[in-house]
Amino acid sequence: MKKKVVMYMPYRGDPVKGELISADLTPVELQQIAGVALQRGWSVELIDAMVEDRPVERVLAACEDADVFCSSCILGYQVFDGVEMSNSVRERFASLPIWWGGWFPSAVPELFLTGASADAVCIGQGELTFGEMLDALEAGEPLDGINGLALLRDDHVVLTPKRKIMGFEAYPRAPFHGILDLQDYYAEQQRQCEIERSPNGRGIRHRFPDPPGRSAYPAVSYFSSFGCPEPCTFCNSPGLTGRAYKMQPVDDMLDHIQEIHARDPFVGLRFQDANFGVSKKRTKAFAQGLIERGLDVVWHTTIEVKSINSYDDETMDALRDSGLFIVTIGVESADWETQKSIGKRIRPGEAIKAISRMDERGIVAGASYIIGYPGETEDSMRATLAEARYVKNNFKVASVDIFPYRPIPGAALWQSALDSGYQPPQTALEWGRVFEYKADSWKGAIPERVARDWNVFSFLAPWADGHVRCSPLTRKVLGAAARWRMKTGFFSMPVEYKVYHYARQVLDRMGVPRVEAAGLLGE
Repeated sequence: MKKKVVMYMPYRGDPVKGELISADLTPVELQQIAGVALQRGWSVELIDAMVEDRPVERVLAACEDADVFCSSCILGYQVFDGVEMSNSVRERFASLPIWWGGWFPSAVPELFLTGASADAVCIGQGELTFGEMLDALEAGEPLDGINGLALLRDDHVVLTPKRKIMGFEAYPRAPFHGILDLQDYYAEQQRQCEIERSPNGRGIRHRFPDPPGRSAYPAVSYFSSFGCPEPCTFCNSPGLTGRAYKMQPVDDMLDHIQEIHARDPFVGLRFQDANFGVSKKRTKAFAQGLIERGLDVVWHTTIEVKSINSYDDETMDALRDSGLFIVTIGVESADWETQKSIGKRIRPGEAIKAISRMDERGIVAGASYIIGYPGETEDSMRATLAEARYVKNNFKVASVDIFPYRPIPGAALWQSALDSGYQPPQTALEWGRVFEYKADSWKGAIPERVARDWNVFSFLAPWADGHVRCSPLTRKVLGAAARWRMKTGFFSMPVEYKVYHYARQVLDRMGVPRVEAAGLLGE
């Protein structure tokens, strides 16, 4: 009889609040390690809360004949839901091994070993480590001799030696069929679009505009690189990976994507890479490969500002012609001194140049900024707000988000945040309650007057873009007011903002789900 592993992908958003998280986010984190299990002849049952009506019942039933339970998460609601599920499994099946992985458990393994019923936490890249763990479990051997693990021994966390980062040739491709049904995700995408009354579900897709004349659904996610070579001090990736970066060969990537498309045709292709565009050669070859193979898709990825500016016009045109529609770029600050302190070193004008190169080709630049770094000056934060306004006022399709700095364990700035008064959650469950950057992040480093203008900016941005679902009259009135405020920078006396939030508080107290409230409030 085959050995069996049960894998659980937690909810990405709180279902009680009715939050819709775009269902093009397939569980690539678990698919990556599922291929290793299948290669060894194990049976894999992957349960994704995104498309499962009763995940607790399904997981507990699956664990009846399982040999191990696994889960993974990033910081946010996934932590809360995953820990709750893990503890439920432990309560029902006291002797069933429970293993955790993912970048957040990698950063704080002690919290998962002591508060999430974990017997082991895989640190960093997990494919080879997971395979060796399965081999040890099948042979009845301890895990202590396996590199890349955190284990609890005599109430102490023990870290085994670090594992070397390996390339994609060292492990099998992530399976997209057999362990999951993409049609389930396509059906959920359709359901979300119907709720949003948008053919593209743009309210779910973070209010990005629709691709010209078409929908981005049905859609899948893909993972084509590991790690990131950037030294950003607000991120814990440099500490976990040593800035190592491994890319899937372009022909193998194209072959795999074409195979998936042939079996379950899709329109949208969303890369979950941390930094897709490091290699101009691979990026250009991928775009040209999509064109040559006749893969008519729209795709969404993450590319650094400096990379965009290093591409020649031929490469940029190939990206446009291949269907590249959204590029997420982490600008992070408009102030040069702050740029140096966070390790990005994007010089003044570079972000605007990159956004301009994309905007003139109809490629949406999804620019993200951060304010409130430890020690950041008010002038620096104001400069970031001003540049974000400039982007909104001067580019046709660019999108802008400004987030408050979130202290992350393992990042170089972590200790600075603690020294500045940040009091972190003490358990995995408490971390899981830090749900949203804008709602629950640490605001201690942001002066009250800056926080006021930032809050108003964040409220106005989608109205100024015209991406809000509401009546024509409401869109006309609030859209005009938002565009005026964006142009003038006058964020004082935001009457429309206060009325909106008062209405939202009333609906929250009435228990109206966020999705229904969005329709009532015109989000």
